[in-house]
Amino acid sequence: MPADQTLARARAELAAGDTARARQRLRGLVSSYPHRLGIRAELAAAYRAEGDVAQAGRWSFLCHDRDEAEAEAFLRATTGPVPRMRAMRWAGPEDAAGRWAQERLVELRTTAEIATGGQVTWRADRPRPAGPSRMASLLGTAGCFVLAVVLVALVVIGVVTVVRWIW
Repeated sequence: MPADQTLARARAELAAGDTARARQRLRGLVSSYPHRLGIRAELAAAYRAEGDVAQAGRWSFLCHDRDEAEAEAFLRATTGPVPRMRAMRWAGPEDAAGRWAQERLVELRTTAEIATGGQVTWRADRPRPAGPSRMASLLGTAGCFVLAVVLVALVVIGVVTVVRWIW
């Protein structure tokens, strides 16, 4: 579904009082279009309708007309500069959403880099899950082979036993 149709559906759900479903749609849109501040503002409105001031501040943080009390609630609720930065769910260049958002993004990133003493990216670097080692794969393959041989042997023994029993 195109973004504008999804946004219209989320607005209708919000107007109907279905804030949970509207939030779900809007979070998906923010994930797909992180640079569209209008979608972030709609998500902030959904949280505002539920009375969640910190989340409203989180999603309106990059908007020019943000509520400063909500922004402060977000900053208080999010401990540490790196979690604040990652909470933005930003992707792409910092200048993609305009000067105001760029200033806020650079401020968040700079604060996080000062706190960590190194470069910080917008995406959380999650470690890849460790796959099985080569030895474990070989042992698993060998185990399956041994199991297959045992099953075939049992089938042969069963067939021989039934044939002898019949004669």
